[in-house]
Amino acid sequence: MNISVIGAGQMGNGIAHVFAQNGHPVTLIDLQPTNLAQALTTIAKNLDRQVAKGTLTEEAKTATLGRIGTTSDTAAGVKNADLVVEAATENVDLKLRIFKDIDAHAPQGCILATNTSSISITRIAAITKRDRRK
Repeated sequence: MNISVIGAGQMGNGIAHVFAQNGHPVTLIDLQPTNLAQALTTIAKNLDRQVAKGTLTEEAKTATLGRIGTTSDTAAGVKNADLVVEAATENVDLKLRIFKDIDAHAPQGCILATNTSSISITRIAAITKRDRRK
């Protein structure tokens, strides 16, 4: 399953880390290249801690990092996704713009998910043209 994660902050890089560690190719998407670089550094440090504790091998760490790609281009980042997880800042206007963009560029069968804590899922889903899946 190809996973795309939008937002390279704490939640987004954590989500990308877990999917990649469990064998899924992940595209981490953020408009700011510096955020992407910082996310990869954070993931590598977290994997290093797992290696130091003996819960992960060095080979598994290398494989996990190898499964994570990055881009600042949302359209390119979601075009082959089976699942897109949005983990951007908790701002309704921003999330609605992101979902409009995802909807326009992700494959029709792609599952769209959000990591929102306070915005109505129904409101987010309504912005998409994927009526049968709301």
